[in-house]
Amino acid sequence: MLHTLLKGHKIILSSASPRRQQFFRELGIPYELRLKPVQEIAPDHLKGAEIAEFLAQLKADAQVDGLAKGEILVTADTIVWHRDLMLPKPANREEA
Repeated sequence: MLHTLLKGHKIILSSASPRRQQFFRELGIPYELRLKPVQEIAPDHLKGAEIAEFLAQLKADAQVDGLAKGEILVTADTIVWHRDLMLPKPANREEA
């Protein structure tokens, strides 16, 4: 059913996350990876999910002008929020 709904459309994934790419592969949905660097810095007044939403929108804003008719842009961001603080992303596997 999903493949039928997507017919005539092209998924544009703007996320370097291996998990998001795996998600589309496992569903058998073809996608094109398009990355544009953005400064992932959110305003200090945002909290929790607001930060992830802001960063995902930032990624979308960087891509939207380059979209063609029939292209569907997918962006996302994940943060770890603990005790009213955003924890930084680990630099490597050992740090994680």
